[in-house]
Amino acid sequence: MKLDKAKTQALKIVSQDGIMIVYKVEIKELKRWIRRIGDNQPESMINKTIECMLKTDASPQGWGATLIYENQIELIQHDCWNNKEVDKTSNAKEIKAIYYGLLRFEQVFKKTLDQAVLIRSDNATTVYDIGKWKAKESLIERIKQVFYLVKQLKLQITTIHIPGKLNQTTDSLSGLCRSGNYTLRDGIIQMICKTWSYMPDIDIFATQYNKLIKNYVTVDLNDLETHFHNAFNYKWSKIKLNIYPQIPVLNRILQKMKQDEVQCILIAQI
Repeated sequence: MKLDKAKTQALKIVSQDGIMIVYKVEIKELKRWIRRIGDNQPESMINKTIECMLKTDASPQGWGATLIYENQIELIQHDCWNNKEVDKTSNAKEIKAIYYGLLRFEQVFKKTLDQAVLIRSDNATTVYDIGKWKAKESLIERIKQVFYLVKQLKLQITTIHIPGKLNQTTDSLSGLCRSGNYTLRDGIIQMICKTWSYMPDIDIFATQYNKLIKNYVTVDLNDLETHFHNAFNYKWSKIKLNIYPQIPVLNRILQKMKQDEVQCILIAQI
């Protein structure tokens, strides 16, 4: 490095406590090192017990993430790429999927600070790059985004590669922009309720944009208008439900309906 070379040359001319002339090139390098020192944060040398598992996946159209914490609570997030992201490489998208997964579940992580998170991805390059905090030039900015977010959330993370066949739910979520979350024409749910003389009390697995009745449940932790988050954590047998699910969780919903002996309106694509 130019700074080391300048120090070596200065030692040949003056003693160790002498005055050294520093030129603009060396000053620029010094400033870069000062910035890097400022980025350093003290970390515990003790590996914490993993309390959360984040699985992510990316497709050409979007990304998906599932978070399991407290050994049983499972949350889901997914979205489509914006115009700037859609043409990025697959590796860039996989790194961004992890970033968005951590960001969307920020409220969960804030409840229990200084926890360890296991991140599972079926992209080996992403697992290696985040595990080592380094990447080729074209990916370094995305790695930095994840790095600073992890520091901000005060997380200790471990990355692990999993085969794609073990990442099917998250893979399906990332492909929803392709397979589609379907919507109903206006008035359809009202016609169904009138025909069956059944009026649901709450719409679960909805969002503020596609809810069919006023009370609804969503997995989006940033949605403050929802009745509560994550319908899987509650008994379904004590209330009249309208179930309008995302495609990848349909099988799990059917199992939950059987377990809780539910009567409901279920609208699903088959």
